[in-house]
Amino acid sequence: MCIRDRSKCTFSLIAGEYDNDKLQGVFTTPMLYIVASLLVCTYLMQIKLTMQGLEECSAIIVMCVQSVTEEFFAVMGGLLWFQDYKDFVIWGVVLFVIGQVLAMSSVVVLSYFRLERAEDAANLRASDRVLSESDEKLGDPKDKAWFHSE
Repeated sequence: MCIRDRSKCTFSLIAGEYDNDKLQGVFTTPMLYIVASLLVCTYLMQIKLTMQGLEECSAIIVMCVQSVTEEFFAVMGGLLWFQDYKDFVIWGVVLFVIGQVLAMSSVVVLSYFRLERAEDAANLRASDRVLSESDEKLGDPKDKAWFHSE
């Protein structure tokens, strides 16, 4: 369940309790505190995990994975919340599944190509470093006695 769905759930609980018992019902319901606590924890974990992801790999990968994951759970939450699955026909189910699989697989492919490209660049930098170190060991050819002809 994504943050957006938990927010909807929290506000629905607040509105429902307010309708039943007015303000006293809002502050005395333990379920509201549980869901609100989960909402705050989810916000904090999203920030923490996004920062960890940005430290480990490219922002393109982190942001794409995060947005596709959030959209997947938002769609699933909406599908269950509004009970749209009851109105699905066979072709609707097929298109829904194809769309979700396409979104997720495109992020996997993008991540794979992006990581391959980063790995190739790192290997190229490492080989350049090895070549420059070997050049430093040889020194300047003009300083070598065998280079000067007398």
